[in-house]
Amino acid sequence: MLTRNVNYELSIQDSIGSYGDENLREGVLLLSVDCSGCGYLKIGPALAALEKEEEGLGAAFYHLLRLSLYRWLRLYDHTDAEAYNENLREWAEQEDEQAREEYEIADVGGALPAFLRGEDKRQAKDYRALIRRHRRGPQRAWIESLLRIAALTRVPSRSPRELIDAYWDDIPLPALLICFHDQDAIAAAFDAEARSMQEASHEPTYLQVFSPSNPAEADKAFRGFARFLAINLELFTLVEALNQA
Repeated sequence: MLTRNVNYELSIQDSIGSYGDENLREGVLLLSVDCSGCGYLKIGPALAALEKEEEGLGAAFYHLLRLSLYRWLRLYDHTDAEAYNENLREWAEQEDEQAREEYEIADVGGALPAFLRGEDKRQAKDYRALIRRHRRGPQRAWIESLLRIAALTRVPSRSPRELIDAYWDDIPLPALLICFHDQDAIAAAFDAEARSMQEASHEPTYLQVFSPSNPAEADKAFRGFARFLAINLELFTLVEALNQA
């Protein structure tokens, strides 16, 4: 399932840094998962089908999926595309008028379905309550899968920030691109940004440091990794189903 959808690499080593060139303290290992190729989710048709069941259901599904996954994985969604566009506008303002015309800024707002435009003041608990009402509806398989993801990600992944801040320049590479339709503005922004994503040293998607001689530390590291795998297996099972909608 994972190799069909995303490129992850697991390593357990006694060194750290972008090139593994600095040893950790004696008796300690680093367990990490790096992402070098993200998954792809075209969610627009699935959300439209959910909105037909009840107004607001598609929006609740989208937001709960994003909020849940962000606790464990780096995503690329419409908010990232909007941030990229904002950077383009700032860069364009510093150019002369002729050079500004060379900047292509995709219409991210126009790519969003109408029911996702505007401010949504609901919280995760509100999304869950609405979604649970449809556990026996036509899209119950999607609903149950999302609720399992929300449960698995309830406790966030906690990587050692002191190591991350010391040895990596940037946040993890995205594990999943979420767009609404093939080649829409979100996908276009991702394609443009992806050309420079490998220029920095990115922190791992999952990271734990443990001592093999300390059973509690080792157990915590591998239980965390097991949960990471469970989240991803549930996620990409759902992704494959939604991409067929």
